Amino acid sequence: MTVWQALWRSRKVRVALCDAFFSSLTVLVTVLLSPENADTALIVVGIWQPVAVVIIGGIAYEDGQEKAAGTKGME
Repeated sequence: MTVWQALWRSRKVRVALCDAFFSSLTVLVTVLLSPENADTALIVVGIWQPVAVVIIGGIAYEDGQEKAAGTKGME
C-alpha cells in the first residue's frame, strides 16, 4: 500500500479534506455571489470548524481504543 492509499483510507484525513473543501467552497461562493456577506460566511465556517475537530478527535480516540484492545484492522 502506498502512502497516498494509506492516507485515503484514514477516516480522519477524509473528514479533514471534506471540511477544507466545503469551507473553501462556502467562502468562495459567498464572496463571488455576495461579497458583503463574506464576513458572515467566515463566521459560519469558524463555528463549524470545532465540529470537524471533535469528529477527528473522536475517530482518533476510537482508533486508539481499538489498537489498545488489539482489534485494529480485524473488522
